[in-house]
Amino acid sequence: MVSIRHNPPAPGTGLLARSAYNADHDVPVATQAEAEAGTATDKLMTPQRTAQAIAVLGASGTPGADGADGADGLSAYEVAVAAGFVGNEAAWLASLVGEQGPQGEPGADGADGAQGIQGIQGIQGEPGADGADGAPGADGADGQSVTITTFTDEALFNAATPGALELLVLTDA
Repeated sequence: MVSIRHNPPAPGTGLLARSAYNADHDVPVATQAEAEAGTATDKLMTPQRTAQAIAVLGASGTPGADGADGADGLSAYEVAVAAGFVGNEAAWLASLVGEQGPQGEPGADGADGAQGIQGIQGIQGEPGADGADGAPGADGADGQSVTITTFTDEALFNAATPGALELLVLTDA
């Protein structure tokens, strides 16, 4: 049982009170079985009992016919004008733009794209500055000396054959 107390609406308010019960009374509440069966017409259906009835009876019901299309509603601009916005639609759209927000977190790297075509050769760059001197090289192996043989007689010079590492020189006396 649920105990209900209410005050009927005042006369002349346009509100109607439709109740089979008087202002102060105890009302029997439908059981879950009565709610799911839909048989209790003289008992109160609490929100929980109503949900239980809909879960059982609504699931097995036959869908009704589609209703008629409703009238087109107002655009967002028309709603804004009705709420007091003054200006044309372009001004209203501009008013929707706010300040720049903070930088977002970087997104994940995307997949690599296909290889592009080879670009053209770029222009020759300016020569770079000379590099620093390198470290001194290691000493080389000792060389061999050349023997220089000097001739003043052309016949002897022409008859001579130079040896290994020998230089023959003909001079004017």
